[in-house]
Amino acid sequence: MNRSDPAVFGRNARAFRTLRGWSIRDFSERAGLSTKTIVKVESGNACTVKTERKIADGLNVYIGRLWDPDLLAQAPQRVIRSDAGRWFFAIGDDAAAHHARVSRAQVGEEGERMRADPEEIQETAERHRLGRAGLARVFVKTCGGGISSGFFQFNEVELFGLDETPADGSNFPYMLICRTGGLRMHIRGETYELNAGESMVFDGNDPYSVEPLAKDGSICPPATFYFLCLRLLRV
Repeated sequence: MNRSDPAVFGRNARAFRTLRGWSIRDFSERAGLSTKTIVKVESGNACTVKTERKIADGLNVYIGRLWDPDLLAQAPQRVIRSDAGRWFFAIGDDAAAHHARVSRAQVGEEGERMRADPEEIQETAERHRLGRAGLARVFVKTCGGGISSGFFQFNEVELFGLDETPADGSNFPYMLICRTGGLRMHIRGETYELNAGESMVFDGNDPYSVEPLAKDGSICPPATFYFLCLRLLRV
């Protein structure tokens, strides 16, 4: 992914901030950055890797998404091809541990920035190897983006272990569609089991967790599901 144009990063950061309904001051407090820094970044000025991470963490998005030049679009329709999007480690600790292992194995690469979407996990076999070995619990492929009427969220997920999601405070409606295997969802003190072809609709105002029905994480292929926000968000 091309990370040479800071205007792309700034434009996408501003879009995600706007989606969340935050002012620059609100976001500066969440990200631990000055309002001056936020304004500079959103205006297309380059920033340090540390600032990139603070912005991504403050927005609760993957850094790779902020560098995506095709994230926003003005066309009234958009086709999502089977090869669209990139796979990410859904859990930051898994991404950090993987980066540490790779850095140790590749002498001289210690200076490489950590990525939650490294090239190796774009291959199905490598994701499944890591998942079966207990080195990654969840992978997510982000396929959402913009059309002229707003921004849509659409993710594909491979589930090897427990995935815990905090409340987002938005009260947006979401849909989870189980594709293969089966999964167990815990939300508001209730537990629901979904098998392939079954789905669940819920709002994101409370924390929830999802785990595979199969206890043996080495089982492959993993449980998979689609995750959609049922509200088109205005940018």
